Amino acid sequence: MADPSLTPAQATKIDADPAGDLVLVIGSGDNQRSIRASSKVLSLASPVLAAMFSPRRFLEGTSLSSSNPPEIYLPEDDPEAVTMFCHIVHFREYHGKQPGPSFNQLRDMAFFCDKYDAGLAFNPWSELWLRARLGSETPGGYGTLLALAYAFDNQENFWTTSRNMIQYDTVERSRDTIDELFTLLPQGLYASIDQDRKSGLLDLSSTVEHIMARFFQDSPRKLSSQIIQVRAGYVFKELYRLNIWPISTRVQTSNLDRIQRAITNFNEQENAAFKQELITVVDRAVDAQKGLCLWCVRKGNIHSHQGNCHARLRYLCTG
Repeated sequence: MADPSLTPAQATKIDADPAGDLVLVIGSGDNQRSIRASSKVLSLASPVLAAMFSPRRFLEGTSLSSSNPPEIYLPEDDPEAVTMFCHIVHFREYHGKQPGPSFNQLRDMAFFCDKYDAGLAFNPWSELWLRARLGSETPGGYGTLLALAYAFDNQENFWTTSRNMIQYDTVERSRDTIDELFTLLPQGLYASIDQDRKSGLLDLSSTVEHIMARFFQDSPRKLSSQIIQVRAGYVFKELYRLNIWPISTRVQTSNLDRIQRAITNFNEQENAAFKQELITVVDRAVDAQKGLCLWCVRKGNIHSHQGNCHARLRYLCTG
C-alpha cells in the first residue's frame, strides 16, 4: 500500500536519516522499499529492534556503519507501516500522515507495533487518529478500535472505547472484530468488559429498587393500601412497557444507554419528582461507568481493584 504522494523513486528508496548506519529493506517484489535509518533511534523506539541490532546478532565482520550501512531484510513487514514508523521516530516529515492513515494502514501499523513492541512510538499520533474514528464507521466497530488502542499503547482511547463497549453493550456486536486484530487482545478481555456491563446493571437495579420501596412507603397516609397497590402496579406496568424492568432479569440483553433513553419516556403524571429521581439515578450510573485501564490489562489485572495502577493517566484507572 504505497503512499500515492510519493514518486516511484521516493517510494523505493527513502532516507529517514541520511547519515544512518543501516538500511532496512522491507517487503518483496514490486512493493519492496529500502529505508536508511539510525540503529540508535530505532533501538530506542523498539526493544525488539534493539535486540536485533545488537552486535551478537550480526555475522562476523559485519558492523553497523554510516559509511557502509548494512542491509537488514524485513520481507514479511508492511513497507508503508515501517516507513511511517521510521519517519515518526526520526522526526521526519511524512507526506502520508495527512489527513490521516486509512483503516488498512492503521491495521498494518498495529501489527507492526505488536511484533516489534513499538506502540509508544505511535502514541501521540494514534491519539489523533483514533479519536477521529470514535464517531465514524470503522470495520468491526468498537472491537477494532479497542485492538488498535491496545496495539498503539493508547491509554485514553483504550479507556474510552472499553467504556463505550460497556455502556452500549457492543461486546456481542464486536465479536466480528477483524480476526487478525482480535488476536492482539488478551484472552478474556471481552468477557471482562461484558461482566462489567452486567455488574453496572445489577448495581443500578438495587438502587432503583430502593427508590421504589421508599416511594411506596412515603405515600400519603390518607391513601388506602389498595390505592397504594394500584399506584405500585402502574409504576411496574410503565417500567415493563419501557422494557427496562426488572433490570436483574435483563442483564443479558440490556445496557445503560438503552435504559437512560427509555426512562425519559416514563409516564408518571401524579409524581414528577419520582420520575426525576429515577432519571437522576440512571444518569449517575452512566456517568459513574468506567473503562478499563490499559496498564492494568497489560499486567494481567483485567479487573483492577488493587489500587496500584501506574497508568499514564491515573484518573482513568478502575483500581
